[in-house]
Amino acid sequence: MPKMPSKTYRVKSYGKQTKHDKPKNWLKDQSHKAIYSTARWIKLRKAYMQRNPVCEMCDKGAYFLDHIIPISQGGDIWNEDNLQGLCPSCNGRKTKKQQS
Repeated sequence: MPKMPSKTYRVKSYGKQTKHDKPKNWLKDQSHKAIYSTARWIKLRKAYMQRNPVCEMCDKGAYFLDHIIPISQGGDIWNEDNLQGLCPSCNGRKTKKQQS
């Protein structure tokens, strides 16, 4: 049985964003962007995160639902075997590793 996360994360917003400090879009293929706002994805994400609240790489609280094999590399969008919950630091490490 996984441990409950000892820390939760919130998205912080500090004032208005300018065009220079807007976050870079992490999606390689912008056609996949619409998927993440569908009712099906929101329901899948909520159910998965309730069952798996702990980061797959460490013991922190999971905040991001990540595709193990990226969609751009042929990973299945809806298959739960291709999903993992990650904390912000592990998600950042994985994203940076994939981009290099």
